[in-house]
Amino acid sequence: MRRRFLRSREELCSGQPRFEKLWPALLAALLAGGLTAAQPAAPARAQSDSHAGLVVVHGDGSVVTRCVPFPEESIRGDLLLARSGLELSIEANSMGATLCQIDGEGCAYPQQSCFCQCTGKSCLYWSYWRLVDGDWLYSNAGAGNTQVQDGQVDGWRWGIGTVDRAQPPPAISFAEICPEPPQPAPLPARLAAESSPPTKPPSPRATPPGGTRPQQTSGLGAGQALALLLSVLVALPAGALGLLWLRRLLRRGQP
Repeated sequence: MRRRFLRSREELCSGQPRFEKLWPALLAALLAGGLTAAQPAAPARAQSDSHAGLVVVHGDGSVVTRCVPFPEESIRGDLLLARSGLELSIEANSMGATLCQIDGEGCAYPQQSCFCQCTGKSCLYWSYWRLVDGDWLYSNAGAGNTQVQDGQVDGWRWGIGTVDRAQPPPAISFAEICPEPPQPAPLPARLAAESSPPTKPPSPRATPPGGTRPQQTSGLGAGQALALLLSVLVALPAGALGLLWLRRLLRRGQP
């Protein structure tokens, strides 16, 4: 009878996948999922400490300003303009790069020549300026050959001019373009004292004569008792099903 029972148990298990062969793969999958979920997200890039101001003046007199951050100690003027987020049109050639359009105004290269409005007596183009000690200075060197430091301001203006002269942008300081973030005002001493929660001194415990304190007995809290009761209720049906399954196996094994 024992031999027949063993043979019946083997026949019962032969048609099902063996857990012994599957548990290493399941364990590896659980570990991989746990490691993937536990990996922290990539930290965000820290905010740069360097900032430069940018002033762009359109032909109708409207002014656009940008406070441009950069991680370097200094940055070229053309890169400062490129990082401002304004729409640009640039012609690159063997002599360098020529600025054709800023923020939708100028010559739309390559559909137009970069100097489409500079062919006659009057010449409309984007002049480049640097703010030095509160005054705008026309830059003949070009933005690609100019280094901008932290706290400095660059300017561009669309208008009539020559190779060394044009109308400057309006006076705008760096503090107006890149204001300091507001600092929270400190609370008055009276409000700070009222807002702080009062501290309650610990109450002294009475010590019985003899110098020893009574031992405290620990008991189950309401949450722990409920968890224990739920675990018992879950385990009882599982145990009953296991006994029923074993009983059926034993009946099948009888001659």
